[in-house]
Amino acid sequence: MLKKLPLRVLIAIAVAMAVVVAGLTALFVLNISTVEDGDGPLGVGSLVRFGSYEWRVLDVQDGKALLLTEHVIARRPYNETHTYNDNGWIREGDGITWEDSAIRMWLNSVFLARLYRERIVATTIINHDNPWGHSGRGGNDTLDYVFLLSFDEVQRYFPYDETQQVFPLFTDRIAYADGESVSWWLRTPGQMQHQVFVVLDDGQPLQLSNANEIHGVRPALWVSLEN
Repeated sequence: MLKKLPLRVLIAIAVAMAVVVAGLTALFVLNISTVEDGDGPLGVGSLVRFGSYEWRVLDVQDGKALLLTEHVIARRPYNETHTYNDNGWIREGDGITWEDSAIRMWLNSVFLARLYRERIVATTIINHDNPWGHSGRGGNDTLDYVFLLSFDEVQRYFPYDETQQVFPLFTDRIAYADGESVSWWLRTPGQMQHQVFVVLDDGQPLQLSNANEIHGVRPALWVSLEN
């Protein structure tokens, strides 16, 4: 039957179908659906689906929600290259900051392309120096759509529970990939400039991971809750 229709009619039908499919796809990606309620739907602690990922709501303010992927979505180095001295040690001063890191570039290009960007709010990211007084510098503040949590933010959103009597003590910080708990990157500099904080597979923070090592990635971002 379609063979008997004029070509311009067939083209019009194809265009209309493409528009419908694109519209449905956009609606699906735009939608933030609740998987598990926290402090009410889309409240702090809620588990939601945005794009093809599940996210935990860490904060809600001014019509925006801070989301963190519930699971590790990739395992990558923070930065790929370092220069080594004759003893095989990374040269002093040959470090990296969040601003210049390969993982920041990947998050705000490759990973960002998987999401509905119009809903994501560009955010000024404050990059503090090492919180324990060591030489690691945070570098310049940045403007990002997607970022990694800092050491301070992990402390704020996953506080230590002094009433917890069983090991490990940081169960809320534990993340999984393929059914196993794995370590995951933060953006805070470690003891030296080529080191970066990670959260270990038992939820404790460690500041001695070289930036070219492989750890899990849990992206964070702010999304608008307004239609």
